[in-house]
Amino acid sequence: MSFAQQKIVAKIKVDSVDREFIVVKPSGAAPVGGYPVVFMFHGTSGDGEKFYNISGWKEKGEVEKFITVFPSSLAYCVLNEAGQKIYTTKWNCADLVVNQCKDLNQNLKDDVKFVRKMVDTIKATFNVNPKKFFASGFSNGSVFTFKLAMDATDIFEAVATASGPLLSLDSLKPAKTVRIWNTLGTDDPLFEDYLGVSPLPFGGDSILTYYNSLINRVLGCEGLSNNDNKFYSPITNTFVYQTPLAGNPNTIYMFTLMKGLTHEYPNGVNYPIVDADIFWNFFNKTLILENSDISTNSILNCYP
Repeated sequence: MSFAQQKIVAKIKVDSVDREFIVVKPSGAAPVGGYPVVFMFHGTSGDGEKFYNISGWKEKGEVEKFITVFPSSLAYCVLNEAGQKIYTTKWNCADLVVNQCKDLNQNLKDDVKFVRKMVDTIKATFNVNPKKFFASGFSNGSVFTFKLAMDATDIFEAVATASGPLLSLDSLKPAKTVRIWNTLGTDDPLFEDYLGVSPLPFGGDSILTYYNSLINRVLGCEGLSNNDNKFYSPITNTFVYQTPLAGNPNTIYMFTLMKGLTHEYPNGVNYPIVDADIFWNFFNKTLILENSDISTNSILNCYP
């Protein structure tokens, strides 16, 4: 007997603060070994409900039979691009630490601890596969997802992010490496300002002139060489790094530049690519690179 997809709005208390997250359980029975679980972390000013609606992950979870989780961050006083104080939602990672209103004692809450509490709750409630937890994030949520790839490698096997880099304050040598895919649009105004070029150059290796230092930061943490394989399509340039430095385990880091994409999480409506589709293939360890999305009819085997 099959049942309809279930949306559950859950609340837990973490450090004396009520925290909220949405859990979506697909219809039908759990797959053999338990449900995989995908977390989707929203960007600045967003919340779990927004990305429940627009990311495409709950729809992908229904088709592929995995649980999706849409948490909400807390709100803090931060400085916007104009240096003005605003009060908005933001995950506690380097992005918040650097941009918080420093004249206030805001008691930034530990969001990695929040993630761990969510994971414990989900494991106690649903039949899940503990070896198949994954995370995606957008913008500030992407920066936070990178932090999880450093600080929560005992939970997540792979992460895939959009429009947010690994920042230096979140960088460290993780206890173990996880597979990482980071994507960015050529017309993202935040990165145009950050990297000092508008639009970001597309075609060949031109983006590496500007983005290579951010790539090398990830490679240093993951223990990977800067040797890359390249996959080009009319709307994507993808760089794949999977050569470990001596003494380091096999893993993979990918960076994809998407032509014409602004500061958005691609969902098939705002852009021809659906991140939930390509990221799920990456989480499943085999990504088919095709001309219509990432590149050249070849299969990339992702190391465990």
